[in-house]
Amino acid sequence: MTPSDEQKTEGQSVKLKVLNCRTVYANVTTPRLDDNGVPTEYSCCFLVPKGAQGMEFVKDEIRKLAVARFGGPGWKLPLIKDGDKVYEEHVEKGGDPADKIKNAMRGHYIINANSKLRDKGTNQLVAIKSAGTIYSGCYASAAIEVK
Repeated sequence: MTPSDEQKTEGQSVKLKVLNCRTVYANVTTPRLDDNGVPTEYSCCFLVPKGAQGMEFVKDEIRKLAVARFGGPGWKLPLIKDGDKVYEEHVEKGGDPADKIKNAMRGHYIINANSKLRDKGTNQLVAIKSAGTIYSGCYASAAIEVK
């Protein structure tokens, strides 16, 4: 991941770019379904190596947003998770230690993104034209706005 000039706090949101990160649970061409089979939202998790350039900058910008919104520095970063902790919790709860997805998360930060809309109809997001373009396990870049 590389920092971008667009990664800065602007009022009540943070805009950031995630470049060349591995995707997991990619529901970007069709929305994720709930337990009843009803479409809910488009979503994707991005795996960012822990040593990636710009990651501390991203965390700082999200913290600034939290302080501006909620008035305190004690707010956690729900958008960014530690892949090592996710793996450990999975195993502690009796999950398979050899699970391919959980193993892939080790050594990475996990950035979760979701939206009710497939694309916002603006130049901020490029519409996904082909169902096979983005899939779990591929590498992709994304523009994410944290509100």
